[in-house]
Amino acid sequence: MKNKSNYWLTIISLSLIIFACDVKNNKVDPSMGFTKIYNSDSVESNHFPVDIQQTNDGGYYFLGYNLQAEAKSMIIRTDNDGKLLWSHISNQYLNPVSDLIKVGDNYYFVCAKNLTFEIAILRINETSKSLEEVKLLDESKKPLAACATPDKGILILAYDFPNSETVLIKLNSSFELDNSFSNDGKSGFQISQLEIMDDRINNHMTFQGTRLPFFVSYIGEPNVSSYVFNGVNEYDITLTAINPITGEPQGKIDGFRYKKCMSSFCYLGNNKAAMSKFEDVNNYFAPSFNTLEFTRGNFINISDLSTLEKREIQANSQIKCKLTSIAGRKIVIYVAELKNNTVGLFAYDAANGTFAGARYFGSTNAYKIGNITTTSDGGLAVLCQTYVAGRFGRMCLFKLSKEQTEEFIK
Repeated sequence: MKNKSNYWLTIISLSLIIFACDVKNNKVDPSMGFTKIYNSDSVESNHFPVDIQQTNDGGYYFLGYNLQAEAKSMIIRTDNDGKLLWSHISNQYLNPVSDLIKVGDNYYFVCAKNLTFEIAILRINETSKSLEEVKLLDESKKPLAACATPDKGILILAYDFPNSETVLIKLNSSFELDNSFSNDGKSGFQISQLEIMDDRINNHMTFQGTRLPFFVSYIGEPNVSSYVFNGVNEYDITLTAINPITGEPQGKIDGFRYKKCMSSFCYLGNNKAAMSKFEDVNNYFAPSFNTLEFTRGNFINISDLSTLEKREIQANSQIKCKLTSIAGRKIVIYVAELKNNTVGLFAYDAANGTFAGARYFGSTNAYKIGNITTTSDGGLAVLCQTYVAGRFGRMCLFKLSKEQTEEFIK
């Protein structure tokens, strides 16, 4: 009996088959809301979500990673009702650090190459149902965060371990280094750090310590007036704005070590942004922040920001915020993990920052957030992680119809 049990476990552990199950086990009408969990036959796999994008045919790409000894980049492809079409886990590329970036009909993301941890740009190959490398950068610089820019380029926040520097790299639409962005005669922007920070950042990248809220963004569209990044500045994580041409600092919001720092940023237009921060165990939203307050040479203490406290959010929650259009209104939506192990959506009017509604997902199982996207039918899709049998981390999709989305917006 013991031998049979071992044989069965061996077969399961070698399998990488992923399948989707409707929690109601019935056929899904994509115009209605639904929930799906993407299970796997592998008892060794542990899937974490990063981003979700709707494809031209109404289906979805999920970007994530399978965390075992390493965080292996992972793609799940579904049709418009959430049915799994295919999935791919890469042994060669790790730690996806960006959202999915759409250029034309192609989808890209930024990650690290195995062993060297150098920056890699990958494209999802729909035909081969796999990932292909399109660009490899200087191996001394390791990726921490990345985003698309209005000129169809990519902005990458990285760390240069040999020089103990935080580095910002801009790629143009051909994924070549944008030499128009420079500082001190170098391509990119550098902030020297203390060498003692190397270990903490390495632990973040290898999932051996506290995960840090690195991100990168911009202000101004289509003409960018500032690049914005949340990165290490000596001992602290600081939100910094720099000139997109000269690389000169324009202002910053100073955090304090890793106990007080910004956790998300979304440019809204007209010198407004939605942001969030945490201080010790509490989380706060700033749904209508005037970006001129810190891009005109100002240095702001994070505790002095005018914010809304959200006590229901977990102390260590990721927070994502996104500008959406719902029922003809510009709405900022925050998504966060709550103290009761569910996920909450919090909506605010982008024009004035007033509260517009909330929606909650989950019940008995714990949930963690990946990201959120609007859908072509006027609804929302929320990518999360939950646990199967209480121990196996799996991706799950909450799809809200147009009617369900508009229902929770006041």
